[in-house]
Amino acid sequence: MGVQQAISNGNLNIIQNLKDCCCTMRTEALQQGYENRLQTLQSSNLLNSNIAAQGFNNQIQTERQTNLLSSNITNQGYENQIRTINQTQDILTGVRAENTLTRASIDAFRNAWEQGRYADLLEEKNNLQNRLNLLELQNNETAAINAAIAPLINKSSAGA
Repeated sequence: MGVQQAISNGNLNIIQNLKDCCCTMRTEALQQGYENRLQTLQSSNLLNSNIAAQGFNNQIQTERQTNLLSSNITNQGYENQIRTINQTQDILTGVRAENTLTRASIDAFRNAWEQGRYADLLEEKNNLQNRLNLLELQNNETAAINAAIAPLINKSSAGA
């Protein structure tokens, strides 16, 4: 029984050591995970505050540039620029309308040409079919005539 007791105690010690090791590793893993999350959160907060500060600076700079641009437009003759823009838009509208009409004319011409070409080809096909039918009819009539006169030619050749 002493040997069994020693083995049991040894097994209990091994089990206790394994349990302690697992708990320690689990605790360290959790702690490392929390530390990583905390570090990520701190980095994100720092990045967000830097972005916000940069965005605010960009907004102020954009506002200054916009004000400067507005005063320059006013100083250079805002009304003339508006008039030029409107004239350009009118010209572009006219060009677009012309392009639409031109495109429609080209499409109509193409369709008419294709329809005409199709009709011409269909007529040519019908003419060729009629000629073929006529040739077949002539060949059949010629064969019938040749068959009818063959006995006469054979009699006249035999009698001569």
